[in-house]
Amino acid sequence: MQSSGPSVRASFGRLDTTAVETRIRTLDEFRRFLDVASEHVSEMGNPAVVLQHPNGSSLSFAWNESHAFLSWIDPLEVAYSSEGGAPLDFLVFGYFGNWSEAPGEALVPIENGLECVRAYLETGTPEPAGVRFVPD
Repeated sequence: MQSSGPSVRASFGRLDTTAVETRIRTLDEFRRFLDVASEHVSEMGNPAVVLQHPNGSSLSFAWNESHAFLSWIDPLEVAYSSEGGAPLDFLVFGYFGNWSEAPGEALVPIENGLECVRAYLETGTPEPAGVRFVPD
């Protein structure tokens, strides 16, 4: 059985700018929510999923089939982005109805990104989970 932390709010924006929202506790629940979000793929790519932890932090997860971009705002409201170095120029994604891009140097393998989500769900921080975060 997968361990779980507190209930975390998960949401993404559809093209019509309405939000889809749920509460999750485990990585399996997050993966199921990604499946729901991927049903709303557009020319902007997949919509980013935003997690909000009871500790006041948030973690945004944008992805394609092989890579992810993570943006973390800690409980003190300091913003960080993932640092990777994917062989892609950039990742295009929707962020609550808006076109967004992450540069290739900020992309990490998707499994590493999912490991950060697991850590975040369990502890309220995506570190240390095999991804380096740099201040924005």
